[in-house]
Amino acid sequence: MKTTQNTLTPVLTGLEFTPVTDDDCELLRDFFEKYPSRSCDFSVGGVLLWNGFYQYEYSIVDDSLLIMGSWPGSDLKIFYEPRGPISIDAYTNLVKDYCRATKAKGIILLPEETLPVADGDGRPVDTTLMPDWMEYVYEIEKFNNFPGKKMAKKRNHLNFFKNHYDHYEIEEISESIADELIDFTERFSEGHADDAVAVYEAEEIKKALRNYSRYPYYGIAIRVDGNIVAYTFGEAIGDTMIIHAEKGDISYGGVYQAISSFFAEAVSERYPEVRYLNREDDMGSEDLRKSKLSYHPSFFIGKRVISL
Repeated sequence: MKTTQNTLTPVLTGLEFTPVTDDDCELLRDFFEKYPSRSCDFSVGGVLLWNGFYQYEYSIVDDSLLIMGSWPGSDLKIFYEPRGPISIDAYTNLVKDYCRATKAKGIILLPEETLPVADGDGRPVDTTLMPDWMEYVYEIEKFNNFPGKKMAKKRNHLNFFKNHYDHYEIEEISESIADELIDFTERFSEGHADDAVAVYEAEEIKKALRNYSRYPYYGIAIRVDGNIVAYTFGEAIGDTMIIHAEKGDISYGGVYQAISSFFAEAVSERYPEVRYLNREDDMGSEDLRKSKLSYHPSFFIGKRVISL
């Protein structure tokens, strides 16, 4: 059995965890591409952008990547579904032994993909799933100019943007425009200074933009009269583009419909294998939930919990 070097003292458990750092980007990417999931939990951005929040650690056992996080402000440990050939039963036993030996309280989080959309285009109701961690997944073709009756309002907003800001330009994100994007993010964050999670996310996004080329991200920005008014970036894994960031200046009408639709077109051209957009969870925000539902998700990824 192969393991990482020990940073704690779980000699009796068979698990040894090492803190995740940005230097582990390639290691994470290799496992996530070899064992793809549509869940944002198993993406480089999903781990590194939220590493400061959840204090992720990893272990490699039987050629499988095991990730453990810490719930902020508590002693709860979160063990994610392994990426690799190890069985869930063997993994569960290892985790139980680890929790006993370290006196840790833990849960195992298992994604349940392709949960159907509930009646009335709502979220499925299942008390065994973590409601705030449910991820919203859409067919990418629904975002290419928002076809169909259900998407008429989105299409109208998109057309408003195209017609009123006819000098807009679309530019691929690179480090050459990082300073502009960081300035835009800082201005955007001024309106969310009372939200600790939003402040954290903005800081991590700025760090990622400063070193953008080291990560497997792809994104675009929109300029109007030379000024950035929106940007987004994500990460393609298998048949899914996982969107890690999307920010726009709402003083430009239809800017969010524009950035999401233009990005879908760009992704379809660059990654023809991508069929879905994962726009991640709503973090328990009613406003985010309403917004994500208004785009009519194709299905959800739920998170089922095994308590230890």
